[in-house]
Amino acid sequence: MIRTIGRAIADRLPSLRTESLLPELAAIGCFLILPWIGIVAALHHEYYAARAAAVRSTGNLAQALEESTRRTIGQIDYILLSARAFRTAKSDRFDFHDWARNQTFADKMTAQISMTDPAGLVIASTIQLVPGVNIADRAHFQAQLDPTHDDLYISRPVTGRVSGLQTIQFSRKLLDRDGAFAGVVVFSLGSFELARFYESLGLGDGFVSILSSDGTILAHGPWIPGLTGTNIRDQSGFDDMLNHSIGSIALGGTPRRAAQIASFRRLQDYPLVVMVGFDTNTVFGSYRALRANALLSGAAITLVVGLIGLLWLRQKCRSLLSRRALNVTLDTISQGILMVDARGGISVINPPVLDLLALPNELPEAALKYVVARATELIPAAGGDPAVCGMSGPGSGSARDGRLETALENGTIIDVCTHVLPEGGFVQTYTDVTEQRMAHAQVEHLAHHDGLTGLANRVELRQRISEIVGADRSEGTFDALIMIDLDGFKGVNDTLGHDAGDQVLIEVSRRIKSLVRATDVAARFGGDEFAILATGLRQCEDVVPLVERILRRLGDPVQMKSQQVRVGASLGIAFHPQDGQDIDTLFKHADIALYSAKAAGRGTYRCFDQQLTLAMTERRALESDLRRALDGDALEVYFQPKFSSKSLQIVGFEALARWRHPTRGWICPGVFIRIAEDCGLINRLGQKILERACQGVATWEPRLPVAVNVSVMQLHDDGLKDHIAAVLEQTGLQPEHLEIEVTESVLADDSQTVLGNLQAIKAMGIPITLDDFGTGYSSLSYLRRFPFDKIKIDKSFVQGQTEDPGVRVILEAILGMCHNLGLHTVGEGVETEGQREMLRAGGCSELQGYLLGRPMPGNHVQDFIRAGGYLPDIAGAPAEERQAAQAMSL
Repeated sequence: MIRTIGRAIADRLPSLRTESLLPELAAIGCFLILPWIGIVAALHHEYYAARAAAVRSTGNLAQALEESTRRTIGQIDYILLSARAFRTAKSDRFDFHDWARNQTFADKMTAQISMTDPAGLVIASTIQLVPGVNIADRAHFQAQLDPTHDDLYISRPVTGRVSGLQTIQFSRKLLDRDGAFAGVVVFSLGSFELARFYESLGLGDGFVSILSSDGTILAHGPWIPGLTGTNIRDQSGFDDMLNHSIGSIALGGTPRRAAQIASFRRLQDYPLVVMVGFDTNTVFGSYRALRANALLSGAAITLVVGLIGLLWLRQKCRSLLSRRALNVTLDTISQGILMVDARGGISVINPPVLDLLALPNELPEAALKYVVARATELIPAAGGDPAVCGMSGPGSGSARDGRLETALENGTIIDVCTHVLPEGGFVQTYTDVTEQRMAHAQVEHLAHHDGLTGLANRVELRQRISEIVGADRSEGTFDALIMIDLDGFKGVNDTLGHDAGDQVLIEVSRRIKSLVRATDVAARFGGDEFAILATGLRQCEDVVPLVERILRRLGDPVQMKSQQVRVGASLGIAFHPQDGQDIDTLFKHADIALYSAKAAGRGTYRCFDQQLTLAMTERRALESDLRRALDGDALEVYFQPKFSSKSLQIVGFEALARWRHPTRGWICPGVFIRIAEDCGLINRLGQKILERACQGVATWEPRLPVAVNVSVMQLHDDGLKDHIAAVLEQTGLQPEHLEIEVTESVLADDSQTVLGNLQAIKAMGIPITLDDFGTGYSSLSYLRRFPFDKIKIDKSFVQGQTEDPGVRVILEAILGMCHNLGLHTVGEGVETEGQREMLRAGGCSELQGYLLGRPMPGNHVQDFIRAGGYLPDIAGAPAEERQAAQAMSL
């Protein structure tokens, strides 16, 4: 090649001999090749770096999606097994639709559950049943006919014969009590539903797919008509998916889409593969832009070196002009280029170098030496030794090429590519990669952190826990996983909106970060769920000060513009290694402890204990039974009379909820009301009690007022006042026939919605009573803000006055204060004549307690009124009524 170039130049320069030009031609050839070597090396590195970043990002997303998919299928399988269990247990008495109403579908997706007989005829479905539909020929039915297997079957995408939509069928066989095949229960999940869910992940030009083990696409997001049900077995990397549980694959392009890079993860428990991929146009976008710039730079350098060589060969005396031409050319490229000769002098330097290194355009001699020294430091292999860099003479260090990235003091990140010249000196190219690296860092951050609060997310926390579980640890040390659930956060979202809820979450995360150590990990899972991983504890009790600080700090009000919001928190704690030696067990036990803390009244913490598992199972069973009791109107309303303290005449009743469980007997109201509040049933329960109480009053003669308790959660409902008005209209009662009782917990809830509902109820002419006064948040300032008509004094003061003089002083102060404020008072828990007489003497308006009248069923009230406040002794009553009386004493 050199000889050919030499002959071409010799033709133009007839006075020069080719042989005499060989050294110059060799030198020119080296200068032409060396930049391209650097460019090719840079592009090669950039290409594989972009590909590795794509594989890493898709791998992280695939891991998260694998967990979500496994959990979703587990929920589906749980529903199918639940249907089989209930069907086997109840046989012909099994009510499919009653069972289906109590199920929660996975990830809130629209789904269908159906049930067939042994012949494949669909006999029940959660959507409108079409008569005569038979699925005996379907694969998900045929698979369950095998008596040797009893597994969850996951079908390929099929068109549902009932829904008419493309769906994935999950099936389980049904068994009779003797174990015989009784049909199939099927959970149908729409492929389009899954695609819409995957599109919500916001992967841009990326995609998410769920495949069967043979390569059939079961679901794909974004939705592409005709894609689900196809097979990727012909893809070049498909064999890797068969032989490995985790990996990556390159998917070839089609006329409808570009080639893609994807990561896959095989689900351990199910024959499915999760795949997440990015479009190569997105993955290699930066690389292609860099390649275009590099090729342009290489072409420019080649042209410049060629021109310089030609001019050098024609007229060596014009070398100065050639250098100037080279400088002009170098000024036009975006990359910084610096060439240092063997003597340490700068042969080439362009303005981008000066800009990147923040140097003046006119460099004095000292600055030139600084530039050379700085450039020498940026040679990775040289370590700043001039001799190694070739400064001591030609040929020393000819193989010391390298590449590195460095951050300057102004925050700029530059990519420095160094090529040491064989004759001494070196060439460096400088590329500003700040935006590219910042974008990459942002993607990495988002993959492991919560976008709203900046805390670690579930993926990052699990990764940190796995490091602790797998690492060598000092004997006698513990790690604590603390699960945090905010109390009352839903009310903030419902009343103030999601923007206010986000502000509360940000403030909560800021408080949590301020309380944990630098070695701890604070994370947010989503919604109002947080977690803390506290490591290196010497003893389990060391975590107590931290959780107490968290409870106090999160209990402080959050300032929201013109008002304050209180949320509070409940905490559950599990310790490693004693409560679990793997990630999933730790999470499960921490969740159980959190559930126990919430059940204990919220605003507290619980450490995991094996007994909590049994307690949680018991509580969930009661919750399920309570739902059925509400659906079947199994709850009862009892009425306890109230009397005038002066005349002892009946002045009204209080409506009390009672639940007689079919197998457990009478359930304490404090137990099932707490469950109703925790699982969101309190509004339904309160509405039923209100309706039953008003219906009962409508049948009495004469009609006496009835007091109905309303919880704080009900007062957060904007529709409460409308429901009360509708019940009064339906029963024909006047507002004065109804009283609303609220506990002192409303005083701690500084909510405009609560205050507005109380004022609206008051405006309807309905009296409002403050129940259990003196035991909670009593404050004169609150009594001025809330429109109470009566104050109900807690029984602890009524019953304690006879034994404790201090209690009697407090009781007299309460009665005097209420008298001065013009408020009627009700003394509850009156059980002795001495208590009644003390209340009457103190000016108490009304009395309530077992001394004067116990709670009674609604069918006894009319007789009680007619008898003037007398009900026959229950000692001779049937056993069922005696049990009810014992329950009323709770």
